[in-house]
Amino acid sequence: MKFLRWKHKNKRKHDRKLCNNTTAFLTIQDQEYSCTVEDISRGGALLTIDEHFTLKIGEIIEIQIPFSDSKKYVKKTAQIKRFNNKNIAIKFIW
Repeated sequence: MKFLRWKHKNKRKHDRKLCNNTTAFLTIQDQEYSCTVEDISRGGALLTIDEHFTLKIGEIIEIQIPFSDSKKYVKKTAQIKRFNNKNIAIKFIW
């Protein structure tokens, strides 16, 4: 009997890096919120947020993420790809 092996292919274009409780700041509908970056890649990030508000898939937001070894932030425009009551997945717009 011949067995087929399924090769799991990563659909992501960019490798993810886990973040250790990195705090970032989101600007959504002209309001600023703090969030925790769970993981990040060149293409996007997974965020945890305690606030509850209305989001739309495809909505454009701004995020400020700190550099790992300084107090400077990088500001990026991103698009909401999916969300639930605790997490937001975003895709960076280059």
